[in-house]
Amino acid sequence: MLTRLHGGDHASLGPPLYALAQIELIAGKLDRARTFIERSLAIHVLAKATPRQTVEHRFVLAQILSRQHHRSEALGLARRAWLLAPDLGTATSR
Repeated sequence: MLTRLHGGDHASLGPPLYALAQIELIAGKLDRARTFIERSLAIHVLAKATPRQTVEHRFVLAQILSRQHHRSEALGLARRAWLLAPDLGTATSR
């Protein structure tokens, strides 16, 4: 539906693809999860998202890569993602 409305590269497709990747990861369908998360990341790039805006996506991709036995690639990706967002999880309300 979203593809028909906006086209296959519209930024509105990123969040549903991210969610599908997580569902497939939980279900153990790693190839499908990887396809969804890589497509979501590609859409973010086309939408000119900052690397900081894709940190969570990169961590999901790192999980998938690790479970696919691409551990060194996964570790490198996770480290780069962590450097993009050193304040993740440390926000405090004021």
